[in-house]
Amino acid sequence: MQDLLFWILMFVLGHLLIGFYGNQYDLDQRDRNTLVFLFYYHILFSLFYGWLYYWKDAGFYWRGYGTRGIFGESWMDYYGINTYFIFFLNYPFTKIMNLNFYTGMVLYGLIGYLGFVYLFLIMKSRLPFNPRIGRFKLFPLILFLPNMHFWSSGIGKDSLCFFGLAWFFYGLLSPQRRLIQIGLSIALLYHVRPHVALIGLAGAGIALLMSGDLKPVYKAFAVLVLVASSYLIFDQVFAFLGIEDPSSLESFEALADAQIDFLNRGSVGSAVDLASYSWPMRLFTYLYRPLFFDAHNFTSFLASFENFIYLILTIVVLVEVNLFKAWSAMPTVVKGGFFAFVGSAIVFSNSLSNLGIIMRMKNMTMIYFLIFIVFALSYQQYEVYKQKKRRFEFLKAKRAVRMKELK
Repeated sequence: MQDLLFWILMFVLGHLLIGFYGNQYDLDQRDRNTLVFLFYYHILFSLFYGWLYYWKDAGFYWRGYGTRGIFGESWMDYYGINTYFIFFLNYPFTKIMNLNFYTGMVLYGLIGYLGFVYLFLIMKSRLPFNPRIGRFKLFPLILFLPNMHFWSSGIGKDSLCFFGLAWFFYGLLSPQRRLIQIGLSIALLYHVRPHVALIGLAGAGIALLMSGDLKPVYKAFAVLVLVASSYLIFDQVFAFLGIEDPSSLESFEALADAQIDFLNRGSVGSAVDLASYSWPMRLFTYLYRPLFFDAHNFTSFLASFENFIYLILTIVVLVEVNLFKAWSAMPTVVKGGFFAFVGSAIVFSNSLSNLGIIMRMKNMTMIYFLIFIVFALSYQQYEVYKQKKRRFEFLKAKRAVRMKELK
């Protein structure tokens, strides 16, 4: 009975969130309907994820108390970072309320969905022109790519990181008013995956330094807060990663080699021989594989379809867009997300040699690369639209003069 009541509460909460942000941003009915559809679309992925991972990681995070070295007698015994923090968050729902596994899936699905709401609002509030490829408008279409929904819909770290980064960059839309949101999002990311928190902070800090959107006093304060936050978690992040000397390149190389060796074992599956790849090939593998020839199951086929779209969008942007001019016109939040994506791509492309894990890990930041692409195409197509409009107005005025002369 309590599971049913919790389901009803979560679905009501989902619709209340749509109403709240719809009113706050004065969204029209079409946008509200899009968010409603996006909600149910995402929840379906939660249930599908739960069916696939019932006896795997998702099930472990919900039912695994007392296994795999996760022990504790009280709620606070589970407080910590990484895996322990997931058990800490789940404790009230599993150990106290004794909720069903699929109830937990819908709960995490709601959290992941809120990340999509923030991404929708970032694009809706900052996108000057909705770009097209052929007949298709890219916004909000890119928010429906299936692989993103799959990995952000289940019980575990991926959903929380996806939400945490989206919440963080949503806060950057107005950092002087949303410092509490920014702080809470970084705290969440630090507890789940400390290195992701550092990547987000670094990306935002670089973007704010380059920003012309903020007054100097706000920019200085925001950068100071981000630098101080990075400094406070810097040592803990590298201790968590097992890097003894962050100033030593050899420490990073040793970690990457160890990770490649572990993930390249035949028993892991979906392994690629990353150690023999050049850096450009490693980056290509991280960004665009698995492709169709790599697909070995349904989820990898979904990923290959999505990766092919990434590849096409990248080629279109490189061919059609003046990236230097487009970059100067982009909002700070888009630049911050792009820098976070670049940071994660550099780190993970040199350490992940398993396509399945690559699909999961890049899910957190790949959306910011897509948002960068959408804004770049938006700039280019908007410039073309303005040129055509000026040309039309010029010809219209010229025709009016000619008609007046004839009279």
